Amino acid sequence: MEEIINLATSQKRLKVILNIIFVGGISCWIFQKAYFEFHVIPLDDINGIFFFFAQGHFFIPFAIFLGVWLITAWLRVLLFQIPNVVLSNTVGKHIVDLYVFINAHYKSDRIKELYQDLASKIKNSRPMDLYGKTLLVHRQQEYDYTLILRAFIAMIIYFQQLPYFGYTALLLAFSVLFYFWCSQVINYQLAYVTPQLIEKIKEIAESGHDIRSSITDKSPQ
Repeated sequence: MEEIINLATSQKRLKVILNIIFVGGISCWIFQKAYFEFHVIPLDDINGIFFFFAQGHFFIPFAIFLGVWLITAWLRVLLFQIPNVVLSNTVGKHIVDLYVFINAHYKSDRIKELYQDLASKIKNSRPMDLYGKTLLVHRQQEYDYTLILRAFIAMIIYFQQLPYFGYTALLLAFSVLFYFWCSQVINYQLAYVTPQLIEKIKEIAESGHDIRSSITDKSPQ
């Protein structure tokens, strides 16, 4: 679980910068399509910067940027959060019973001894702490998926705008993004299953019964 958390929360500053870059790129493309071509005001043009804000020229670009940021965040809920919650509730909860069933019925005696040893070591664990860490991982995975979604949209825009951004670059970018998307889904599900698995082992350890008899009634059909 700690490794999953470290992976999920790593490179926060870089992710923030990439989010701003991708959302900014998407916003610029929308503004140019909807209004006109624009030029960036030089930093030494104090009067230009002043009138850009004082006369309200910033409002439309800022509104577009904010709209892109919020819409992509909402799409995260629709395309990632809801499907993963459904997957966890329909498939993930059965992984725990299947894992325990296989270890109890089909593994060697040595594996069962290791299983019992693990159960004895986590008797004093606190499941609520694990569930709190699960929520932390899930939240970070959702934020990371938003970055992947924004990058995906930005790559399509780059493909349309940049003549040297060809099919090879697009395919490579999509392959990398798909890899990271799969990683988010796997880590999301692992974070869901891990505390349930540990709680199951803790329950068996505290019951004092044999593993086989503890799960016979809950074995998969």
